[in-house]
Amino acid sequence: MKFFEQLGQRVESAWLQQSRDERILPAIAYAALRETPPSQHANFEDIIDKMFETSQPRQPAVDDFAQPQIYLYCGEKIAVEALFWIDGTTAVHEHAFSGAFHVLSGSSVHSSYAFQEHKRFNTDLRIGSLERVASEILHAGDTRQILSGNGFIHQLFHLDTPSVSIVIRNRADGDRYPQLSYRDPGIAINHFRTDRLFTRRRCLLELMIKAGMEQAVDYARRMLQQGDPFNNFNLVEWLHLDTQGNKIRQRVLVNMDQELITLFSEAAAEEDRFRSYLRFRSTVLEREPRLLLALLLLKFAAEQIVEFLSEEFPDEDADDNIASWIESILRYDAIPNQVVKELNSLQLATAIAC
Repeated sequence: MKFFEQLGQRVESAWLQQSRDERILPAIAYAALRETPPSQHANFEDIIDKMFETSQPRQPAVDDFAQPQIYLYCGEKIAVEALFWIDGTTAVHEHAFSGAFHVLSGSSVHSSYAFQEHKRFNTDLRIGSLERVASEILHAGDTRQILSGNGFIHQLFHLDTPSVSIVIRNRADGDRYPQLSYRDPGIAINHFRTDRLFTRRRCLLELMIKAGMEQAVDYARRMLQQGDPFNNFNLVEWLHLDTQGNKIRQRVLVNMDQELITLFSEAAAEEDRFRSYLRFRSTVLEREPRLLLALLLLKFAAEQIVEFLSEEFPDEDADDNIASWIESILRYDAIPNQVVKELNSLQLATAIAC
């Protein structure tokens, strides 16, 4: 589309005038998106239509982010992309690139975080404290800067189907690798790192468990005793989250380095909770119940939920909305036990407050 091509070229030119300083790019991209908001010049149907034309920009070789990720402009140093979301929710993450994003359509709960590092094992794994600093609802037309590294740690929970964001970004900031993801209660990890030997050993563990081979427990313990913290984290997570791994988890983890294993296990339990919410959220289509699920996922206390909803819907009664949305959610089949438990706790807390 001509609009996005011109947008990308304008940012490309302005950034070149600033010697392509990565620190300045977020402000340049943000200003361009505010001056000519994509939400006032295009809609997501236009982008879909463009993708079925003969001529279009080169597309990313690996599409492992968004549902899908589409390049609208691919210049010398700058790309403009559209990120479509149906039921995806991002992990808490930082970026190895700089730029800005703009909500083209839909809305999302956007949360920002701060991470205080306490111990660095290596480039790919650190532990510390993770704190949610703020949450807001972004609507079509809203724009935010993307700062590379841990200066901008965030998470998006998309409410509408689809939600579409326009991102202006550089390829990468060379000094910001690796790009880390964050887990409660306080782990920063590079999920882009792969270890082929570890992966094959884990596959063999799965094979042995399925075949009923008791040696799987001994081999898994050997992996933990000989592994580095990064691989040990991934193994503990697999033991918690994988159907086969969970069968031997307790026998493997007994009498291991308890402080670190406990931390890794807590993070794996949080990831299990996160995935349960996402699986269920994919079946919930209504925007307001999705919003309530987002606030529960983010661990808002009952009074925080009431305050947040009162600000977002000032002309409506927050307690009435909560009761109505809980009733709507509970009509669904196959609700995860964790979600039911937290809905019931919220229902009880708001009823007592009333």
